[in-house]
Amino acid sequence: MPSPMSAKLARTIHTTDGATLRTRGEATDYMTALPEQRARYQAWQHAARLLLDGAEAGRLMMQIEYALTLDGRRRFPRQTPPPGDEGVQEL
Repeated sequence: MPSPMSAKLARTIHTTDGATLRTRGEATDYMTALPEQRARYQAWQHAARLLLDGAEAGRLMMQIEYALTLDGRRRFPRQTPPPGDEGVQEL
């Protein structure tokens, strides 16, 4: 029987700090490595609860993406694109 930690998320999640999250185990490793201040964010706390409760893969993935989005907005303000890239928008 495969480990619950090897269960795949609904889709792969890429982070701005270079991590790739494909499984519950990788998500767990990422979340447990968060600095304490980031780990206290309500969005990360909710993601941890979903993980511990064995939530459905899509629901967990959406919460992790939400936490990353909120965390990213706090840590990385949007920058003006370099000259010539005005028509390209970064996510």
